[in-house]
Amino acid sequence: MNKKNIIAITGPTATGKSELGFYIAKKLNTQIISVDSKLVYRNFEIAAAKPDKETLSEVQHHLINFVDPHMQYTAGDFVFHARQIIENLHNQGKIPVFVGGTYLYYKVLLEDYDLPLCKINYEYRDYLDKKSDIQLYDILLKADFDAAQKIHSNNRVKIIRALELIKFYNKKLKDIMKEREYEAKNNVIWFGLNSNNRKFLYDRINKRVDRMMEAGLLQETIENYNRYEELDTFRNTIGYCELIDYLHKNTSLDEAVEKIKQHTRNYAKRQISFMKPNQDITWYDIEEMDINSIFEEAYKIVTNECN
Repeated sequence: MNKKNIIAITGPTATGKSELGFYIAKKLNTQIISVDSKLVYRNFEIAAAKPDKETLSEVQHHLINFVDPHMQYTAGDFVFHARQIIENLHNQGKIPVFVGGTYLYYKVLLEDYDLPLCKINYEYRDYLDKKSDIQLYDILLKADFDAAQKIHSNNRVKIIRALELIKFYNKKLKDIMKEREYEAKNNVIWFGLNSNNRKFLYDRINKRVDRMMEAGLLQETIENYNRYEELDTFRNTIGYCELIDYLHKNTSLDEAVEKIKQHTRNYAKRQISFMKPNQDITWYDIEEMDINSIFEEAYKIVTNECN
């Protein structure tokens, strides 16, 4: 089987992934698929660092502003939608360009090939979400005893996902996984942006947070607090959770901003740790090379790989 090409651009936050992806996608006359667990939600603009309207109008982006924050969006949902977009772009003779730092999404899409496809059943999810942890686990025990032994009784996300799969396929999980083995049929061209100088990277992160505050992150937090006060998707988002503490008068605004910077730096560390094992990534140091030089080198690699 002739493998089809995919471009994947990853790296920690604030390294310029979106800009590189934009240049490559525009040059190739193709489209971008966002690999970001926060960009997927509507109204999470500044906190999620969404591309501006001009960028979105010049190159089509997928899986941005895609679902309402009230809806739970999982890695499995991402894979279901991403595979459809990949197939559609390949059918048009285009190379999909994936851009983002949620490495779990990359992992389940490009490495865990046995993840089954399943349409999102929001009505069923809402029904399950109203159940207590004990009730949920009891439903799973009755539906698939073996699967229940492998999932912690308090892991609501995994239990709901398992029950959704069981309902969709009307089979036990082990039988679903056997039937849905996914062949690795794509040639993934990996690029990564990072800096060996942590001080340089952290300074970029700090300045980015300052720009987010200047752009109106506090006002966005207030507006979304009025919309989504009780939602974990909102309360657990870096940028919002720290400013919620300020709104509750538990901290000063300066302290809240410093916490945003600290938590973003910690997040960048975790991202780097997740990405390190991937030996296929061609890394570029953003302190040593500007974005135009990185683009030129990356584009040469793409040209060689795809011809």
